[in-house]
Amino acid sequence: MAPYTLRSISDTHRELNEKKQAVSEKLRAAQEPQEKGEGSIHSSDEPQTSQPPPSVQPLRDVEPREALKVFFDRIPLDSISGLKNGQVVELEARDCVGEAIKSLYRCRIMGAPLSDKSCIGDVGVTVGNSHIGVVELSSMVIWALMELEKVQMEVGKIGNHNVTTENRVLEEADKIPEENGFLRSLQQHSTLWNTKVASMSRSFRWVPFLPVQPGDTFLRALLLLAKHTLKVVPVMDPIGKKVTGFITEDTALRLLSQCSGLEWFDAIAEKALHEFKFEDNKSSRGMLHLNGANTVLDAVSYMWEHKAECVPILDHKSEKIIGNMRVTDVWILLDNADVFKRRRFAVINFKDFIWSMTLQELLSIDIESNHARTRDEDERDAMISPAALYLTEDWRPKMSDVATCKLDETLKKLMWRLMRVHADCGFLVDEDMHMLGLVTLHDIITQFIPSLTQFSQAPPGFFLT
Repeated sequence: MAPYTLRSISDTHRELNEKKQAVSEKLRAAQEPQEKGEGSIHSSDEPQTSQPPPSVQPLRDVEPREALKVFFDRIPLDSISGLKNGQVVELEARDCVGEAIKSLYRCRIMGAPLSDKSCIGDVGVTVGNSHIGVVELSSMVIWALMELEKVQMEVGKIGNHNVTTENRVLEEADKIPEENGFLRSLQQHSTLWNTKVASMSRSFRWVPFLPVQPGDTFLRALLLLAKHTLKVVPVMDPIGKKVTGFITEDTALRLLSQCSGLEWFDAIAEKALHEFKFEDNKSSRGMLHLNGANTVLDAVSYMWEHKAECVPILDHKSEKIIGNMRVTDVWILLDNADVFKRRRFAVINFKDFIWSMTLQELLSIDIESNHARTRDEDERDAMISPAALYLTEDWRPKMSDVATCKLDETLKKLMWRLMRVHADCGFLVDEDMHMLGLVTLHDIITQFIPSLTQFSQAPPGFFLT
């Protein structure tokens, strides 16, 4: 890893640690006089021990979320040094889907801001505020896969019918590795390839464009992520009017985890998972699963239909969780033409079978392709990856890397496991690894955010560090 990269991820950690230590020292200094006073008996004639000033009174009576709210409001985003010199790829609403997917894929970019230059000149619209959303590559790929299936169904090329056209396309793709099966197949359908990105706004989910500025605080980014259920918050340079980076849910989780040891953070994070009732929330109640015998297309269709970030994969015999397929794992359909070709069951010329690829087989292929890891995970568990700040895909975790926790384990333990496997969600399991519920990054982040209508009672003197 380049020295600059190490510097950019360690500076934030050091600065936040210094602020956390300063706050902890003030808390200890304020508590000591009170503890000494409680431990001694004074007569009515003896002078009373002076109390610390109100600005440094112990925060025992302050709700932890309120104290954290004030603390997070003292952490500027520009302390994340990687955000200062970022370069972000942008898309325009008039770009065609095929070219957008191809461009992001070749640059290994997971998502990009979307702007509509055609509205520049309208009342209040300038170059700097023409952005209309953030588009994910995985969402466009899944949309295209579903549209390809519709086309194949309409022309009778699925099941016991002829699929020689697609097969011929895939055979050509095998000869040209850089133009893999998915892109070649999409290019054969010009209507899909040339669909404008802007026209897809009702067909698939993209992220609203609600930016922050480098001078804003971590609290503002957290509130946007939590209150608007965002996956990513763009950081926009107010002078150049350009997006310089992103605060993702994963980035927010890592910043939160660096508050470990702070009294108000631990008051929440050290609670057992059963206290949060995650197993009763909406995502857990509606949670479905697939087993290892299902096809790759089954998993993609599930995520599309339910707008899910991932689908758990169970062993079809024991029903224990053995992996999960995330929306970001659709990269493997772009990287591996064979996975795309065998994504579903099909027959060639009524006699030549293309055996579909099961999720169990996909897990094995994924493990083989990820066998060489270069990351020092123990060192970087809580570090912020510079790639995450620019939505670049530098390292995809294995599908078999699943963050699981039992109900009697703590929220902090689940956070560390999620960071270790770079997962968007974790699974609650029983002693036999049978699933009980689902916990998303959004579920976790909201636990540390107070209601916007609550009045902050935290004395500011603790946080002026």
